[in-house]
Amino acid sequence: VEEKYSLYEWNIGKSPKGKNKMQEKFPFGIVEITFDTENGKIFNAEITGDFFSLQDVKPLSEKLNGVPFTFDGIKNAISDVDKYIVGANASDLAKAFFD
Repeated sequence: VEEKYSLYEWNIGKSPKGKNKMQEKFPFGIVEITFDTENGKIFNAEITGDFFSLQDVKPLSEKLNGVPFTFDGIKNAISDVDKYIVGANASDLAKAFFD
């Protein structure tokens, strides 16, 4: 049971297509991320919200495309989020995907 059902490939890797929306209120503002998932990866990600941005967040959104839908995958993809969103950090934002 553990060898099969605890694996990423079983739980997320073979997941069907899905549309997702994550919204979280942080001290720096509200962040909303919409994205699709297919075969355990993120596609068509779009970040919006009422936060202060230092530059356009579209390139940050694009960094999520093709990334495995895991905490580490998301955190690593947006590791430089503070260059886009004032006060944001990758760990808190990645955690919000799973809250």
